[in-house]
Parts: sequence; structure tokens; C-alpha cells
Amino acid sequence: MGLTDSAEYLHIKPAQLDPKDYDKLGIIDLHKQGYALGLTPDELFADVTDAYDGHDKEERIDIFLATINGKAIGSITTVNWSEGEPIRGDNYWSLLKKHAPQTHELVHPDNRRAVEVIGRVTHPDFRRKGISAGLLQFMAQEMQPALITGQTKSPEAVLARTSALDGLGFATFYGSFNTSGDTGLKIPSGLIESYLGVRNIPVEEDGVYYYEGRLGSGVPDLSQLPDNIKSSFGNVIAKQQAATNKSLTAVKPLISLRRDLVK
Repeated sequence: MGLTDSAEYLHIKPAQLDPKDYDKLGIIDLHKQGYALGLTPDELFADVTDAYDGHDKEERIDIFLATINGKAIGSITTVNWSEGEPIRGDNYWSLLKKHAPQTHELVHPDNRRAVEVIGRVTHPDFRRKGISAGLLQFMAQEMQPALITGQTKSPEAVLARTSALDGLGFATFYGSFNTSGDTGLKIPSGLIESYLGVRNIPVEEDGVYYYEGRLGSGVPDLSQLPDNIKSSFGNVIAKQQAATNKSLTAVKPLISLRRDLVK
């Protein structure tokens, strides 16, 4: 039995979590170890709860945990961008209709569901053991989205998303680059514009842009990437090296969509 088989997966809403649950489930320790945050316990609790509850005031948050013996070893946090959800959900599908009308029309009105991945962390002791992939599969099966969006500079995130969702019928694109290995599949026109439009970010080369947050300003390590995917990080590295502010991280959209939506 592999580690991903022995892990228990939980789908939690922030409103279900009592303050004590963050420590009981090991969420605080996971964030401390996984993000290497140099915070006191009180500061870390405030950071974790704000990350979840702060977003939940405007948008719908879902938390997916992988646990061993009741303690979190990995988590993925998503925001519901489905049609009918206020703020970003309706805005996203309106932008898809404008910039990517073919994709918009291919999604049945009853299935206009999308999720934005806003957080992904694995405890250092459990990295490279399939935890992120298992969480992504669990999340996709729970949410049944047509599209899964996000932003990253992480080679590990790109590989995890690609390998996890390929078997579930998704094609994944980092910027416009198809990471799924099927060179016949091209990213639908307007998909990057729609994603960046939600964030009011102008479209630059292949969707690369600066993000200000905890992602860090280091240049991505591409040593574990297949050669065919390495080239998709070229403009990310160039933009990161050009950054004059260490709080800025160069990222690109990471978008997965059902293969039947890729024509």
C-alpha cells in the first residue's frame, strides 16, 4: 500500500473549523513546516485563519486535507469560481463568454463549475510521495469542475497537476504550453485573457506576470522537469531575474480543463 493509499482525505469548509481544530488537525504545524514561516504560534494561527476565513467573507472556500493518524500532511485550498457565485465566479464565466466563447458554449449551463487553487502545501517529511497528486484527484472528484485554475512558478506544482489530472480526463496548460504531452491539444483561444481579466492583470507574453505574496523571489529549480516542459519556464525565470523588488514573484496561469473542451 502506498502512502497516498494510507492517507485519509478530508473536505472541509472553513465554517466547520473551530479555532482548536487548526492545532488538533495539525494545520498550523503544516503551514509552519511547509511554508517555513518564522512566526510565533499566535501569529501563525492568525495567518492560517485569515488565509481561510478572510477569503470566505467574499468567496466560497474549500479546504482539502491529506492526513495520517489524524494530522494534516498536505492541503489544497480552493475558491469556487462557478457560475452563480458572486464576485469572481460570475465575472470569470462572463469573461469566458467574451474572450473564449467556444469554450464557454461547450460547457453545459448546469456544469459551469470552476475552482481556483489558491494554496497548496505539503509537509517536508512527505514531499515527493504523491500527496499533492492525491489531493488534486480528491478535490477534482469532490468538486467536479469543468476548469481548474491557478497561478504558480513551481515546477512541482505543474508536474503534480499534470500527472494527477491527466487520468481524470483533463488537459493542463502552463501559460499556453500543454504539459500533458499531447502536442495536438492547443490551449483554447481567450482562456488566459479570461483568467487574468478576473484579476485585472494585463496580458503579457504567455500570461507571465508579477504576484506579490508568500511565493518567494527565488528562481525555480528546473532540474526535476522533463526537457519538454523546461522551456515553458523560460519567460518566468527571465521576469523573475528582472524583478527589482524581492516581494515580487514571477508566475504564470496554470489551467486545467476537461479534454472535451479542447477542440
